[in-house]
Amino acid sequence: MNTLKSFFKLAIPLFVTVLFTSNARSQASVSEVKVQTLGGIEVKVNDIIKNNSEPVILFTYFNNCEVCVEALEILHEEMKRYRFDGFKFKVIGLNVYVPEEDAVMGIKEFAISKGWTFDIYMDPENNIRTYHNKSETRAPYSYLFKDGKLIYSKLGWIEEDAEKTANNLINAAKSIGSKLVYYDEDWNYANKTSHFYFRTVDHIDDGYYVQDRWADGSLQMQGFYKDKELTVREGKFTYYEKIGSKTKETVYRNNELVSEKNWYTGEKLKNEFEYKNGMIYNILYTYDLSGNKVDHGSIKNGTGSVILYNDFGDRATKYHLENGEYTGEYITYMAGKVDKKYKRKGTEWVEI
Repeated sequence: MNTLKSFFKLAIPLFVTVLFTSNARSQASVSEVKVQTLGGIEVKVNDIIKNNSEPVILFTYFNNCEVCVEALEILHEEMKRYRFDGFKFKVIGLNVYVPEEDAVMGIKEFAISKGWTFDIYMDPENNIRTYHNKSETRAPYSYLFKDGKLIYSKLGWIEEDAEKTANNLINAAKSIGSKLVYYDEDWNYANKTSHFYFRTVDHIDDGYYVQDRWADGSLQMQGFYKDKELTVREGKFTYYEKIGSKTKETVYRNNELVSEKNWYTGEKLKNEFEYKNGMIYNILYTYDLSGNKVDHGSIKNGTGSVILYNDFGDRATKYHLENGEYTGEYITYMAGKVDKKYKRKGTEWVEI
């Protein structure tokens, strides 16, 4: 069954922004998801992370996921090692696949056989999977909390590599409150010797001014956050090409995206959008590479068709919204012509 997942690999920055914004907003409530102790007592994620002043890594796994298990073992060993170096973080394992027979004993015995000493919970009701609108068991999902606040989340591993997956989370935990943070080419957390981007953080008045730069120092993004954990955006965020031309400006109010303006290469104006609840609410205009206005659909106040274009000025996607919710078909284009069509089936888009 072909789904829309393969389409997400296309370089369509606007649509990626829409998806990321919606996802980031929903992940703020992951602490309300209900899981269970190995004794079968139902608790919320918030109940198991709220009393920890040190960073907490919540990591999902199932026994047959080799990368998940190996990453957990690395996290376990590093958690113990770093305590001697004065840096503390906590690891919590969340088993997301329950065998049909003797489930709890299977989880307990597996953890004992590995020598794990961190807390382990289980999700027999598949609440994490449901929360992320996934139709199959997937792991690892990982979450980083500090003082009960979600700081960072990652769905999936890094290059199917357990060490890189674990180190990303450890580097993320170490970066909390830091004035200098390193990232790899895919914006996973890195260190000084392996970074592709770096971030500087300056405390100014009641906010935190952030600049992201390529390794050579060229500015990639600048903007303000309201909190030192850098989870609440406020005001304008501006993005640049390496040569210095603007590519995008977004405006946030208390971490909610309210508008976005995009440019083609060379700062040729492309489009401007208004958002509501993470979805396009109005399209003010869309231009082609020659500066001519093009059809952007009928969207008005969250209802109507939405037509998006790629960075070459070609039509890329078309879909419909009804009061800010997807409805009808989702169409993708290749070289400006219809390529594939999808419809909603449950929580996923399925090709028709």
